[in-house]
Order: sequence, then C-alpha cells, then structure tokens
Amino acid sequence: MADLLATGTWTHDYPITYDKAQRLGLPVRADMPAEILELMGLFPQPMRRQPAVEYLPERRSVGETKKWTGTLTPARFSSLFSCGC
Repeated sequence: MADLLATGTWTHDYPITYDKAQRLGLPVRADMPAEILELMGLFPQPMRRQPAVEYLPERRSVGETKKWTGTLTPARFSSLFSCGC
C-alpha cells in the first residue's frame, strides 16, 4: 500500500474516493456525523482549473538524486512564489 501511495501513482491533490478507498482495502466508513459535514461546509475549498502539482513520470533508481545546476537569484525566487496581491 505504501508503494502505491508514495511512488507517483497519484499526486497529493488527487482525491481518493470512498469507493476507491474500499477497493484498495483501506478501512473507511461512510457514516459521517451531520455536525462534521456542517463544520466542513463552513470552509469551502476553491475549485482549481489546473492541478496544483505537475507530475513528471520519470523513474529514478533507489538512492538517485538529481541536482539542479542553474542559478536562482533572490529576486527570481521571490517572483516564483509571490501571488501578485
């Protein structure tokens, strides 16, 4: 199970539905208390038009790491992570 969940089958924002979780053998329940559903309704999640993570299906060997060889200035780093607000 750990290999399936940790080896790039899905990205972290892929929803594992109740039915899928059951088929995977995970111990799931469908009896969500009404109070929990009401609480969750107070915090709606925005709909995304594109995935939050880009999956690059490239296998790596055990222990293999890739090193970035470019340069990243503080200004460029800030521009990559600013929301423009």
